Amino acid sequence: MKLCAIARATERSNVVGAVELALGPAGLSLTYLGAGAFGEGYAPGALTSGTRVLVPYAALQSARIDGEQIYLEIDPQLTPLNRLVLTDLSLGQRVHPREKLRRERVFWLASLVGAVVVSLLGALTLPKLAPRAGAAATTLLAALGGALVLLLGSWGSRLLDGGPSEAFLRQAFADELRRYLPSLIQSDRPPEPAPKPELIPSFGALLPRSTAGIVLTLSACLLGALVTGRYVTQQGRTTAQVAEAPPPAVRAPEPEPAGDTPREAPAAPSPVTAAQPSAPREAAQPSSEPQLRTGSGCRCPRSDSLLWPEALPKLSLLSFNHRTFTRGNRTLMYVDIAAVNNSNEEVRELSLNFQFYGRNPDGQRTLGDHRSVYYEGPLGPGQAIKWGVEARGTEFEPLNAPTGTISPSGEGAAAADLLAELLKANHRPVRLHGARLLAYLGDSRALGAATELREALREDEAAFLDRVLWASRPLRVCQLRVEPTGNPRAVQACVYNDEGAPRERLGLKLRALAGQVLSDSPVAAPPLVDAERVFTIDQPLAAGSGVEVRGMLPVDDPARPLVYEAFADRVDLLR
Repeated sequence: MKLCAIARATERSNVVGAVELALGPAGLSLTYLGAGAFGEGYAPGALTSGTRVLVPYAALQSARIDGEQIYLEIDPQLTPLNRLVLTDLSLGQRVHPREKLRRERVFWLASLVGAVVVSLLGALTLPKLAPRAGAAATTLLAALGGALVLLLGSWGSRLLDGGPSEAFLRQAFADELRRYLPSLIQSDRPPEPAPKPELIPSFGALLPRSTAGIVLTLSACLLGALVTGRYVTQQGRTTAQVAEAPPPAVRAPEPEPAGDTPREAPAAPSPVTAAQPSAPREAAQPSSEPQLRTGSGCRCPRSDSLLWPEALPKLSLLSFNHRTFTRGNRTLMYVDIAAVNNSNEEVRELSLNFQFYGRNPDGQRTLGDHRSVYYEGPLGPGQAIKWGVEARGTEFEPLNAPTGTISPSGEGAAAADLLAELLKANHRPVRLHGARLLAYLGDSRALGAATELREALREDEAAFLDRVLWASRPLRVCQLRVEPTGNPRAVQACVYNDEGAPRERLGLKLRALAGQVLSDSPVAAPPLVDAERVFTIDQPLAAGSGVEVRGMLPVDDPARPLVYEAFADRVDLLR
């Protein structure tokens, strides 16, 4: 059996549009004739047309017939458009509802005009054909003639649709589906919609039920208001008195007592005071820091950074402004997603699909909503586009992530002047990404952009921005290699001086992190530092020269997988 149906937008569906169904021994054949993803509060995304999916009956997670609705839920691994509420069944030859309505109106108008014409002709003709008939009989016969024309019009309008009724097709579909899926559920009415939560809670619902409880609650509120008002009033008076008081007089130093009068021992210095004189002595003892053994010369075209552990993608997807909230009995997530074209080729059209997930109390992942975003383009080199997405879930991932990367040499990347325009974007994460791209290309504007962004530093951007600053400085660290096993672990790197002057008293800070850095989420929480150590380099670096260094790094947990990063600077600035 092959049927056409319309997927409706309801609370339990994520598809809207026209589909075609066919039942067979191999499974349910589902063809999207013009369907798109649907979410509550969102317009449908890009339409899918002509896509056919064969669904084995074992992959039908739920099948119900509720009144005039057919509900099908398919395994999301087969298709993201997996929850359908189907109505308006037909054999595929039914006239479009708008065209059918137009034809019915024309047919009824013609029938009405015909009835009026027949009634008038009958009223004028009958007296001549039957002179003995009275006026009442003439009027009655004319009215019967008009009614007969209307009856014929009503009967003819039913022939416009042709084909069996929707109820017959729905029952036939249910009977055939039950042959392959005995667990099919059928009821007389669709499920009741979920009640909408009250936006303004009732104050009476917050009060206790007993009279004593109500009295105690209101008394506590009144007492709290009085105490708070008194405290605010006293604080205002104290502030006014301090502002009006004259500054304290400076006392002259008392003279030293003469003779052998015993003097009080000086008070012990505070920890801050005691630490101040020791700082220069520590800086003057470089031998207290672990040393790095130096080797042959080397060169760094670019600093290694966890912001680009691999080649940069041609199209980056940035996520920021994550917010999770509850609406009714559902946990929803709002996130801003920006797409940035890093390449030198324009993107003509952009259609992305995202699957959202939640977590049950056991920490297992549960399926949430599916969302689609679309941009008709073109998206030129160095340009960005942003969407705001709201869906049921607490985390998400793209289903059709863009492919293609930029070569490590920077070939294929957008021009640096175009990428510098990202520094003027409305959203700071996009500006941070622009500084990251300039640092990757070795553009001198990256350091200035990162410094300017740091002047208005936000707490969740600190880790990302610090890495951009280190990667933009002329003292570079590259070719970092750390042994994956053992404790301590052997470390090897290249430190290169790209400045125009020699550098002395250099050091290397090496970190071991217990997790990956999310380079495409500038405001994501950074991974924890498992181990950190500052090494001294026992030789100066001339301008435009580099040296290989080797050392050992102890770690806290040798079994934990770690990632590593290193920065070079004057050794006293790295502590």
